[in-house]
Amino acid sequence: MNKRSFWLLSVFIILMLSTSFLFAQNLKIGYINSEKIKAEYTEAKDAQKKIQDINAKWEEEALAKQKEIAELQEQLESQSLLLSEEKKREKYQELQNLALKFEQYKQQKWGQQGEIYLKREEIWKPVEEKIFAVINQTGKAESFDYIFDSALNVFLYIDSKMPDLTTKVIEELNKTAAAPAKK
Repeated sequence: MNKRSFWLLSVFIILMLSTSFLFAQNLKIGYINSEKIKAEYTEAKDAQKKIQDINAKWEEEALAKQKEIAELQEQLESQSLLLSEEKKREKYQELQNLALKFEQYKQQKWGQQGEIYLKREEIWKPVEEKIFAVINQTGKAESFDYIFDSALNVFLYIDSKMPDLTTKVIEELNKTAAAPAKK
């Protein structure tokens, strides 16, 4: 590489670096903490409570089924000597059926495609949409180029001067939640 090409390349690199530096000076970045929003936003807390209540009801039903299985097993063991072979088979078959129904129930409620995931999606989706709408609204209103979520731990460094928009988003969400619905 001759001197002239080296010099032109150097100038080009310096221009590119200075341009990117100037661009970075105008970049406005903020962050939110989605976990804090979920913990403090009224509708998010209500949604979480609904999900917990549904799950608690299903857990009670599961415990009742488990107790029924345990009682039948205990009954089968305690009466084993008194029952005929046919009655033992019937009781054992009943026990297996109950155990199978219990496993099916657990899969139906908490399995990979379980109802808890569908309920969570159904209940959380409107709340998440509101949260994202307010984040977008705040970002546009205050001319942010990027808004990151610190709860996702994607930051290697956060400057203490970087604006935390979490409180602003929570206040806006709770303001809209507290306002009576006008129809």
